[in-house]
Amino acid sequence: MAKLIKLFIINVLNKWVEDLFMLVGIGFLVYTTYSINITAGNYLVGAVFLLFGFLMAKK
Repeated sequence: MAKLIKLFIINVLNKWVEDLFMLVGIGFLVYTTYSINITAGNYLVGAVFLLFGFLMAKK
């Protein structure tokens, strides 16, 4: 039973950790771009939302 629970937790964490790292990376990109130039940051946020929209539409 303990092995099954451990395997389940590892599988769930592996799926969530990938998404978490991707979101944190995108967040750093957006924050850095906003600190350099607000207009460029707005364009980057728009591109990120557009990309997420295309990815969700395919599923």
